[in-house]
Amino acid sequence: MPTYIISSGTGLHLYYLLEEPIALHKSNAKALKEFKHALTEMLWTEDTSQLKDRQQQGIYQGFRIVGSASKLGSRFPVQAWKTGPRWTVRTIMICNLAKLSTTLSRLLS
Repeated sequence: MPTYIISSGTGLHLYYLLEEPIALHKSNAKALKEFKHALTEMLWTEDTSQLKDRQQQGIYQGFRIVGSASKLGSRFPVQAWKTGPRWTVRTIMICNLAKLSTTLSRLLS
């Protein structure tokens, strides 16, 4: 269960917040990018999106602020719902997310 579900106007976004933040440095940027892309690959199915091609956003992408105007304008503000807990990297690994194991191991070392 994601920590938050966000409605940005034309779609829903899943956010998995970590209990302990991971600092973004040049030395780990590649591993964090791979981690984010692996999560997207794991979660993106025909049931989660009508788009044919997966959207892989960069790790530096900005976000719309909750309550601000969505892509549809100010009559449709960005909304958020807390739906789950914060995650640890270890918990994600325990959940048998095989695609992430190599990248996560590099992040933990």
